Amino acid sequence: MQKIRFHCLLIALLLTGVLATAQQRLQGFEEVAASFRNPGRDFGSVPFWVWNTKVTKGQIDAMLQDYKKNDFGGVIIHARPGLITEWLSKDWFDLFEYAVQQGKKLGLNIWIYDENSYPTGFAGGLVADQMPAAYNQGQMLYMEDTTRLPADLTPYFLLLKEVDGSYTDVSPNIAAETLKIGHYLLFKKVNYQRGNRGSVAGPIGVSYVDLMAKGVTEKFMDVAYKSYEKVIGQEFGKTIKGVFSDEPTIINEGRNSVRWTPDLFDRFYQEWHYDLRLHLPSLFKEVGDWKRVRHNYYKVLLELFIDRWSKPVAAYMKGRKLTWTGHYWEHGWPSPYHGPDNMAMYAWHQMPGIDMLFNQFNEDKPVQFGNIRAVKELSSVANQLNKTRTLSETYGGSGWELTFKDMKRLADWEFVLGVNFLNQHLSFMTLTGARKYDYPPSFSYHEPWWTYYKNVNHYYSRLSYMLSKGQQYNDILIIEPTTSAWMYYAKDGENKRFFDITKSFNDMVTMMQRGFLEYDLGSENIIKDHGSVKGNRFVIGQRSYKVVVIPPGMENMDHTTFTLLKKFMAAGGKVVCFEQLRFVDGVPNKALIKLPSVHEATPASLASLFQNNGFTIFPVTGDSIGGNLYHQRRRLSNGQLLLLTNASMTEASTGTIAMQGQDVLQLDLQTGDISRIDFTRKNGQVQFNFQLLPAGSKMLFIADKQLPGYKVAASSAAWTTMSTGASTIHPIAENSLTIDFCDLHLPDTSYANLHVGMASNAAFKRHGFTDGVGNPWNNRTQYRDAITRRDTFSIGTGYTAVYRFTVKPGVDVTNFKAVLEQPGLWKEVKMNGVAIKSTPGQWWLDRSYGVYSIGRHVRIGDNELAVTVTPMSVYAEIEPIYILGDFHLESAAQGWTIVAPRPLQLGSWKAQGLPLYGNGVVYTKEFRADTLADDYQVMLGSWKGTVAAVKVNDSLAGIISAEPNSLAIRKFMKQGKNKVEVIVVGSLKNVLGPFYKKPVPGLVDPGKWYNVSTQPAGKEYDLYDYGLIDDYEIRALHESR
Repeated sequence: MQKIRFHCLLIALLLTGVLATAQQRLQGFEEVAASFRNPGRDFGSVPFWVWNTKVTKGQIDAMLQDYKKNDFGGVIIHARPGLITEWLSKDWFDLFEYAVQQGKKLGLNIWIYDENSYPTGFAGGLVADQMPAAYNQGQMLYMEDTTRLPADLTPYFLLLKEVDGSYTDVSPNIAAETLKIGHYLLFKKVNYQRGNRGSVAGPIGVSYVDLMAKGVTEKFMDVAYKSYEKVIGQEFGKTIKGVFSDEPTIINEGRNSVRWTPDLFDRFYQEWHYDLRLHLPSLFKEVGDWKRVRHNYYKVLLELFIDRWSKPVAAYMKGRKLTWTGHYWEHGWPSPYHGPDNMAMYAWHQMPGIDMLFNQFNEDKPVQFGNIRAVKELSSVANQLNKTRTLSETYGGSGWELTFKDMKRLADWEFVLGVNFLNQHLSFMTLTGARKYDYPPSFSYHEPWWTYYKNVNHYYSRLSYMLSKGQQYNDILIIEPTTSAWMYYAKDGENKRFFDITKSFNDMVTMMQRGFLEYDLGSENIIKDHGSVKGNRFVIGQRSYKVVVIPPGMENMDHTTFTLLKKFMAAGGKVVCFEQLRFVDGVPNKALIKLPSVHEATPASLASLFQNNGFTIFPVTGDSIGGNLYHQRRRLSNGQLLLLTNASMTEASTGTIAMQGQDVLQLDLQTGDISRIDFTRKNGQVQFNFQLLPAGSKMLFIADKQLPGYKVAASSAAWTTMSTGASTIHPIAENSLTIDFCDLHLPDTSYANLHVGMASNAAFKRHGFTDGVGNPWNNRTQYRDAITRRDTFSIGTGYTAVYRFTVKPGVDVTNFKAVLEQPGLWKEVKMNGVAIKSTPGQWWLDRSYGVYSIGRHVRIGDNELAVTVTPMSVYAEIEPIYILGDFHLESAAQGWTIVAPRPLQLGSWKAQGLPLYGNGVVYTKEFRADTLADDYQVMLGSWKGTVAAVKVNDSLAGIISAEPNSLAIRKFMKQGKNKVEVIVVGSLKNVLGPFYKKPVPGLVDPGKWYNVSTQPAGKEYDLYDYGLIDDYEIRALHESR
């Protein structure tokens, strides 16, 4: 809830700094509005197109056509676990080049994802293969504590001895320490893991690399970027728009270790003029001058990361007219575990980015969605360094159950905070094998809602376009306490103060947002490179600030920041402190006591400290706006854009806004229409009311002068409900039964009733795949052709998997079908002992899923379907099978029993025998309209689904995904007989799972499918309820304004 009148605490945009406005041309509204309805492909969303199979030109053609039909702006071609085509091979580049040429013909942008899975930098193992020094010089220093030196000292790199609280390097004089008792600290170099996954989602046995070591980034660019350049470089900056780098890192892997690189000690000495070797214990424990040492150490790591990674890559991209985008591990702030300062890294990208995955929204304990700080870091750098576009990798791991309402609520939240380029995670080329469990959903033809997704794309194309126009000017700068947190960080041994800094800063940022304050965040490293003071303004790049905030948790300040802050204060700049600064570069500094007094960060204190001119939000009545309201303002040359969004899924936001201006227009992001809204005008301000329903949004333009040619949109007077009778109801597809337990027969052993994931792992382990979980495709990529070249099994190898199901009397099995993955793989498939073949040209759900007619072989009672592969194949994953037909299901002691169907009624599908159904159900009404009314709408009652589509007289009229659950249909109506169909669409959650152990909603990863040993009763499955609970109405409007 947002309580009492909220006064946004910001100086008016009209009074923004001269520096920023002078350097940036502001477009006028008329120029922007001209392309609002159809912004073009550069503003369209761009999914990760997951190449996770043996890629073919036919697959490329089919999927690119789909992306074009659904009005995507392009794709990012992403090598991903399951990829069979060898990455960066001739075949890979032939197919990639083909995709680029086809995309060019279709008007789709193509982007390069620069790694074989993630994180970016190791080129799927090829960098280490060609440059062993990229990984074998040590990336960590591991510390051992002992009182006596071991006999064998060859593993150790450095030996320190404590004497009176200080440390001496005794490495050069080991003989003198032999047999002595003392306090010794022994350090040895440790490389990144190679035996298993370690820090990379790449091939087993492949190491990540040291991006701080000299020449490693250049080798990566040679292997990856320049290989693409040789093949398709002529399209760089044209059809190929840019490159996505995914989570490049300087991760400190393993316990009791710190990050190291070969020239760390030299670089540290050059920067700080003392020997880090003698102070290494301070990085592990609170000994010596530990705050200073930790600050200085992480500052050097950050500079090395930027110098050795960011600068070479940024220069390469700029030189080839490519846009560099991607993201780092921004969720871990302020931990330097993956990198000391993500904001500092954004400065080097043409289009910086973040990821916001899963579908769990929490502002009070933020990790992903709800993490206001992470998005504001991105938008602040964009504001300061004039980066027009900002990306978010979104939706991954939200589960197959993600609804259109979920999608809108999550992306709107990102966009209002500063994102303007939507990158959907993921779009699978195939669901074969374990690939279907790779952090779904999939923005692809597999989804039952795919036909209707273009409506979402139109909305976000327009929103991306509008938020790429104009400029956002904020007068408040909050300096992040990143360097303060460094002082309290030690891996697995953080000081409590580290967590206090994390929480207090995130809490303040959340309070600022809830108070509708407009502000930027500041990275001290960016301030070092781009900071200055001009007049009484604190300047970062192209933004200037009237107020600088020292937030809760900020004890330290870098010397460059401190120098500028003193100059700013001397010029009359305003500094507001919520923490007493005590350190400069980790060293106590008495001059800091001269800063202003410290305030407690509360909503009330923020309201009293930061006064606003020209923008106010308050309730229409009472003391609550309701919902979870966010806003963003952007300045055009003749007015302001205002985006409002409501992040609540259940409650509306209703209020009044007063701001400077003379006219108010609404830009409908769904339709592209522009109209005037009602407002009052007084003393140079306009005042207008708004209501945002749950997950709702509005885009407004508040003009400096009255704009001619726009009318107030018609408002309804009196809707009447038409007499249409009850809906007729039928599913649009056959029902399905997912069978994901089987018996497994191997050459020398058998297992009964195993989950398919466990069965697959057992089968692969039996055939030599013991260097992982078993199934080599399960969330793993292959190094070169390391998996496929093992497809050399002898006669006598392989397995038989037997799936069972039960049919009760009264079921017509005539048209039953079975669906098996990879039908060409099996030596034989038998239904109740009878060999069967797949139907040529038929597939279901995925183009690799074959369909078998089994009706004449199915019997009442128990049935079994057996699949045999021999010899064994590296592609022979054991996966669920699916039974299709006209039947219903009821819960059994284990799983489900097939029973006779009954006519569908209103209400839950799950309760009516369709618990595992994953498609849509059509609710049809036919009626007459002998005289057409002024308007018509479909009004849904209670319903549950991912989306509801509405067809009128066989034409798609639109979709309904959220409140007010209505859709205008007048232009599709005709005199006489009319037909309206509402198609409620379910999800693949109830087909593909995960089904077991009550997985946390919205937090779906591959492991959720491998956590069951015994099949439970069907009623214990984790399933979602879908259906039209109450019938819908057709309403007519006979009056309009």
